[in-house]
Amino acid sequence: MRDLHFDPQSFCSQVEDRLLKLAKDSEVLSRITPKDWSRFENMYLLRVHHEDELVLLSIFSWYIPREYGMLLRMSIEEEIQQKEYLDYIQLLLTSKSLMLNFLLQTRKYHTRDFFGNILSENKLERIKFYFRCSYVSTKSPKKRSRPRGYRDKSTLKPLHKHHSFVDLICEQRELENQRRIRHQTLLFARGWLE
Repeated sequence: MRDLHFDPQSFCSQVEDRLLKLAKDSEVLSRITPKDWSRFENMYLLRVHHEDELVLLSIFSWYIPREYGMLLRMSIEEEIQQKEYLDYIQLLLTSKSLMLNFLLQTRKYHTRDFFGNILSENKLERIKFYFRCSYVSTKSPKKRSRPRGYRDKSTLKPLHKHHSFVDLICEQRELENQRRIRHQTLLFARGWLE
């Protein structure tokens, strides 16, 4: 934290007090626990629009019951997988001690920014609207219509584009290389903070 008079013990106790009080709230608990276990898909649907909300959810996931916290962390990981600028959130999802260590050592937030923007009373009240349980649909599947005639709705590549299997392999290698670099960066950051 970027605070000159920073006390790590009081910071950790404030974070824990606020989130444990929220985790015991009946509305939040009813939102976390699925109502119909037979249709529950073992995942949460996130309605998160800002980076601060993801940070709050990833911190909150360590203060709810273990099995629900694990499912919430998995949903957050799926959400941030496509966004490269949110790699530091994976540090918050690794373990509770690493999350607290990251929050203590980061220069990203000042304590008043952290408690005013991320752990604010307003956001803590609205946290129950950031996620919901995902259920299997009970609707019958739609009948497929019988295709009649030529129905190419721009599924084919234009003829002037190059159709080569080698290009697809190069794209795949480039994606794998980017994933490997992101993973190595995360491992380096984890080793650096521990």
